[in-house]
Amino acid sequence: MALAGFWRKVHLHPWQRTLYTVVASQIAVLIGFGIATPFLPFFIQELGVTNFKDVAFWTGFINSVPPLAQAAAAPVWGMLADRYGRKPMLIRSLLGGGVMFLVIAFFARTVPQLAIMRTIQMMLAGSQTAATILIAAAVPPEQRGFGLGLVQMAAFIGQSVGPMIGGGIGAAFGYRTAFLVSGILILITCVLVVLLVQEEFHAPSRKERKANSFKASFGVALSRPVLLSMITLLLFHTFSNSITRPMLPLFVQTITPTISAASAATGLIVGANAVANAGSAVILGKVADRLGRRNVLIGCVLTASLLHFPQMFVTHPTQLLVLRFL
Repeated sequence: MALAGFWRKVHLHPWQRTLYTVVASQIAVLIGFGIATPFLPFFIQELGVTNFKDVAFWTGFINSVPPLAQAAAAPVWGMLADRYGRKPMLIRSLLGGGVMFLVIAFFARTVPQLAIMRTIQMMLAGSQTAATILIAAAVPPEQRGFGLGLVQMAAFIGQSVGPMIGGGIGAAFGYRTAFLVSGILILITCVLVVLLVQEEFHAPSRKERKANSFKASFGVALSRPVLLSMITLLLFHTFSNSITRPMLPLFVQTITPTISAASAATGLIVGANAVANAGSAVILGKVADRLGRRNVLIGCVLTASLLHFPQMFVTHPTQLLVLRFL
């Protein structure tokens, strides 16, 4: 590919080329998932489910069962990463995610088929975890913080841009087109990773695998109250978001005149929320250095909780966008 050839000619250390390629891949992947995933409730209706309660049920099902399958598959991928390396796992996640988007675009005809395809996709996906582990291993220790920061930045960019693009594509060309664009984008990224990413892999010893096992990590968490409390807080935060996020498009649909308008509005709202998350991460990091991390954390939790209540009473997408941004 011409782009790959140009990238090779740029004077970079191998670890730098690997880092920037992986970061670019994560931007593309999260844009790809952002183009398609937030609009599944509208695609469910396109597949023939018109009763609002049935749409809500299938939306919840498709947003809960596939992630559970992904969690069940994660230990298997971790074991294979220890045996064969991190790059193959990143390629696996990109290839699986991209191909399954194309399968959904061309072959999903019923909602149960969509649910099965999404479950397979989530079992194969997980590129952000694979990318993070690969960068942690490939980048020199003195550059590791910089590298992982770029991966996090890629996540913010992808989560911000993807839904905004997807809302427009879905409204103008249909949701199958959104899935098609997502699949092609991710597969192009997969090719670049195959060509440009380098990994010097050395399989860990049995002792190292045992030290990094889930049992050992869980034991460390239990022995440190602060770490355990943070894990618990993240669990409840994620659980809360998992309740509201999948149903957000349906809620937007109730305050907009058409599905096309709801699609465009959902893209803007989800994208604006991601932009706010990215900006607040930088600002609050500096504030925490002055006021203390605990005080900032308490303030964030209370503010986020209180801002959920007025969202029940909005009557226009703009009102919801402002509240979600805050």
